Amino acid sequence: MDVILGGVLAIIASLVGQAVAHRFTRRNAAAANQWAREEKLRQERVAAYSEFAGALTTYRRAMLDRAFARVKDPHDPGVEEHRRLSHRSRDTALQSLYLVELLADRQEVIEAAQAAYHSMEKFLDVQDRDEAESIRTFTRTTIRSFVGTARTTSDLGPPASTPS
Repeated sequence: MDVILGGVLAIIASLVGQAVAHRFTRRNAAAANQWAREEKLRQERVAAYSEFAGALTTYRRAMLDRAFARVKDPHDPGVEEHRRLSHRSRDTALQSLYLVELLADRQEVIEAAQAAYHSMEKFLDVQDRDEAESIRTFTRTTIRSFVGTARTTSDLGPPASTPS
């Protein structure tokens, strides 16, 4: 009888051990999957924020060139080419803005991105070179503000808890 009881206890202990091991394996797998999803999203955010900042910089340069050309000689045929280039740059920046809006996890990142994008419109009413220089400084500040907000409001480092 002791042999049978010992065998039954061994089977029960084995089943309990397998159940516990299975539970921990599933929990660790779920944690690893969650960590991987968070890491992928973090990387996508970093890429989107970086792409947007680059597109803004290009848009800013195109608008600045357009403003300087218009101030220098509004009737120069080159002004039209600068206008077309600024429109293409604006379209690229707007596409990047949409991506930021889709991926951002905090409203302040979206607001900083929109403020930086819309700040470029100030170049449209430039009357002289000094005003263009002032707007140049302002738009540089809005881009830096976006980058700073994105960096401080979103966890741009790897997820804190790594899978065990």
